[in-house]
Amino acid sequence: SDELQRRFVHWSADLVRSVSGQLRYGVEQAEALELIDSEAVNLRYALRAPSGEASDAIDIAHALVWSSAMRAGNDDSIRVAEERLIELGGPLTDRYVEARLGVALSDTVGERRSGHGVEGLVEMAEAVGSTRLIALARGIEALGRSENLDESLAMVHEAQATSDDRWLDGVLHIIEANLVGYVEGVGAAVAAAEAAVEDLEAVNDRWRTATALSILGTLRQMSGDYEAADRTQRQVLGIADEMGLAYDGFLARVQMANTASLRGDHERAIQLANEALRTAGTLGGGARANGLNTLGRVSNAMGRFDDARAAHTEALRIYTGLDAFAGIAHSLDNLGLVSSRSGDPEAGARRHLQALEINAEKGDPLSVAFSLEGFALALAMRDQGDDAARLLGAANAQRAGLGLELPAGERRYVDAASGLARESTSDFERSYDEGAETDWRVLVASVREI
Repeated sequence: SDELQRRFVHWSADLVRSVSGQLRYGVEQAEALELIDSEAVNLRYALRAPSGEASDAIDIAHALVWSSAMRAGNDDSIRVAEERLIELGGPLTDRYVEARLGVALSDTVGERRSGHGVEGLVEMAEAVGSTRLIALARGIEALGRSENLDESLAMVHEAQATSDDRWLDGVLHIIEANLVGYVEGVGAAVAAAEAAVEDLEAVNDRWRTATALSILGTLRQMSGDYEAADRTQRQVLGIADEMGLAYDGFLARVQMANTASLRGDHERAIQLANEALRTAGTLGGGARANGLNTLGRVSNAMGRFDDARAAHTEALRIYTGLDAFAGIAHSLDNLGLVSSRSGDPEAGARRHLQALEINAEKGDPLSVAFSLEGFALALAMRDQGDDAARLLGAANAQRAGLGLELPAGERRYVDAASGLARESTSDFERSYDEGAETDWRVLVASVREI
């Protein structure tokens, strides 16, 4: 193990030297180094793999190093990293491809990033001739290319139809849980996540069980079942701490902070958010930005507007550097809410419009609903009651399409917007119903001149 870790460090340093000239900004080079360091945590887990084969651990190390370069760099850096790893590792092996696919799954689950990092996975699996890995690669590609949800789900279902492997069934159910809610509603997503937990527990894959539980906890939180969400997230944290899974532990703390805040326990939420941020330092910029947005949301709920604005501004800077559209839009919406709640609805409206421009092209229905609700609050504060009511109706239609009602803990901003809108419109219900039946893009276009 010591020798493998020593070799891993040398590979990492050599790879960073090879790739650093291809990275676009100094901050990317710094993040590449930080990410390489963080992969040592994952390598320590890989070295405890039950096979006991040193070659397996080396293959996993290769995949993890490649993953770091992929997350931090542009297309040129990915190409250089891939060439360097082939040179270091020799021909592709089943174990190497499986490790690469595992990394791609971890990077893609929950992010749905327009296919970045999923190109070539099917071809790689086909090169080693493994039917099992080909099915897994197709499932990951479906998740990474999820702009067309019906097509992506069809790809996953095709992969499931060829599977006679309980572990593969579990992983494909993880992927299905990330997609099916947008088509068939949150109940179908919960069912897929529960099936994933059952399959992966049956084959004693604790790592992927933690992934499935994390998704299940998020879905339960979205459904407003905060007690069940907290219980599930505690299970994730227990597995992560037991196995040394740094990112899973970080994400569990973030989700527990969100749940605590939605339940009104803001002091506990602040504590958990700060714990998450302390563990994010070795996990790269994306993790830190996620933790900062969590801290900012809790601070905003507590009326600590300066703290909230600082956290969300830094999160936006990081996500912009990473070109992570979902994070950029969410940070803008969070900043919009801070601006409105602190007395500047004009700035709030501008932020929400920026987020909606991103979501119009790439956003999912829940992100659109969050943007519309924030925009409605800003407009209601400007006495544009009819416009605000229409946007609230459109937001509710987005949630209803997922089979979701607005959870009680998230209702405070919508209630505030509704109350203010009623003061400046003669027929709130008529405008609300009109908004529910109108394409939200049309509504936004009608009020974008602010």
